[in-house]
Amino acid sequence: AKELCNSISLDIESIIETIKLFEIELKDIKRQVNDGNLKIKCDETIDVYSSQFTTICKQLNSIIFQLINAVNQNDEKTIELSIHDILQNLRILIICTRNIIAISNDHQIQETIIERLYDILQRFIHFICESKKTIQTSNEQNKLSNIGHDLSLTLNSCLSNIISQRYFNEAIKQMSEYVYTLAGPYDRKLSLTSINSDDISRSAAILNQATHDLVISTHTGVTQDLAKTSIYFSRAFGDFIDNGIDFVNHQQEDEKRSRLIISLKNVHTSSNQLLERAKSISMEPITINENDIKHQLANAA
Repeated sequence: AKELCNSISLDIESIIETIKLFEIELKDIKRQVNDGNLKIKCDETIDVYSSQFTTICKQLNSIIFQLINAVNQNDEKTIELSIHDILQNLRILIICTRNIIAISNDHQIQETIIERLYDILQRFIHFICESKKTIQTSNEQNKLSNIGHDLSLTLNSCLSNIISQRYFNEAIKQMSEYVYTLAGPYDRKLSLTSINSDDISRSAAILNQATHDLVISTHTGVTQDLAKTSIYFSRAFGDFIDNGIDFVNHQQEDEKRSRLIISLKNVHTSSNQLLERAKSISMEPITINENDIKHQLANAA
């Protein structure tokens, strides 16, 4: 039955009508949210729904470029199959979205995901229509590629609004503010009365523990744990950098000051890389090789 269905060529009107039905369903979800009537249909966790949402977005990204290649090669069969796959995945994406929104208590997240997904549906209509049009006009291939690229970016931006991603985004944002702090200028104080090396050692040990906890929570993928460990990591990092800068300010030797400043900047860079890698891994489908995750996180840490 699936093979027969995929052999039927979809006209533009049918495609648009199908996606418009998704938009109607999305508007109904928004109405239920505003009325406070949106209920969870399945007894699953936010992490399961987020993983499903991420997987579907990645599949759609893959299909986008598959469709572009099929159009460039004038492969009508693959074009039709790709369009069917897009519609099927969009249907599942709506279901995942409903579940995420139903289980989330953050109204801003709910609103943002709905708005982004509505934009995605509109862009898919444009993308598919252009795909059909480009078959007859091969000189429009670059235009289709650009539309597909923009659509892919929109999908990725929608992923960034998944709850676990917002925790990482906030931590990365806080860390970026230290770029200006580390750029100087640095003071030069006369004594070491206010701080000693024990403070640096203590804050370094706490940052190491926070790094370990962040790696573990990223690996397990539990959103509540990620919320705690990302905040803990941000605070530990800030405490270490603040102590480090104070220590630099009390150093009188220029060479030692320079080495300490470079070390602090290296810690900032590696910490930021860890957050970016953890953020990326947290978006991977749950089927990814577990040993590979451990290896990547261990290297980043």
